Amino acid sequence: VKVNEWKFVGLAIRKSRRKWLNVKQSLTLCRKKYWKHKIVCLLVDVESAGSPEEQLLQHYSLDALVGIHGAQLTQGVLLPNDGHVLELLPWVPEYLIGKWTQRKHSPTPLGIIFHNTELNHIGYGLDRESVPLCLHVDRSDKELEQSCLMNKTNGVVQKF
Repeated sequence: VKVNEWKFVGLAIRKSRRKWLNVKQSLTLCRKKYWKHKIVCLLVDVESAGSPEEQLLQHYSLDALVGIHGAQLTQGVLLPNDGHVLELLPWVPEYLIGKWTQRKHSPTPLGIIFHNTELNHIGYGLDRESVPLCLHVDRSDKELEQSCLMNKTNGVVQKF
């Protein structure tokens, strides 16, 4: 096996906010679909890395990193030159602070980090169905949707 003929794609995961809910299914699909093209898909969990050196090795061996917008993608700066970072931009209701995480007309904060580097950064906006809260609510009824997304006891929007 010639290792240099293979590409390695890391799916970045985190344990708290903005979790990739179906990451295991995505990993399985990625492996099935791309193995024949000599692409290896694997999970990258910086929260469980034992040391900064381990994080460096995890990322420097990747050709691409895919993940939900957030701090776990900042280690993308450790990818080799010409590496790719796909930032999945979460759906956020218009009435919430954080709508900037969805922007594609200008760089997200993560895009700014990768600007003027040898890395290729792409943001991909996710739609409403990517947040499995209150999907039973009529999308055209913004007031009802907002009420559903709010925590009934403290009035704070649920974290998703």
